[in-house]
Amino acid sequence: MKSVCIFLGANSGINPVYTRATIDMGRELAQRNLTCIYGGSDTGLMKLLADSVLDAGGGSSYRRYSDRLEEQGNLSPRANRAACCCDHA
Repeated sequence: MKSVCIFLGANSGINPVYTRATIDMGRELAQRNLTCIYGGSDTGLMKLLADSVLDAGGGSSYRRYSDRLEEQGNLSPRANRAACCCDHA
């Protein structure tokens, strides 16, 4: 396995357990030199996960995002790679 796709919230929520678990997951992915594929948001748990992977070193992040997220200006600037999943109305 070379990468893991993780879906989680674009907000931090109210329970600090989720914050801690997200940071721990990011560090674990980096330690295993895995690529984290995530929703691309520069907010909430998505941002925290991607930043945790990159801050720990060893891993990389791959931002998959929608046109709508890009239009809102909420894309994480730190991802190693990025790809748009175009929205079709």
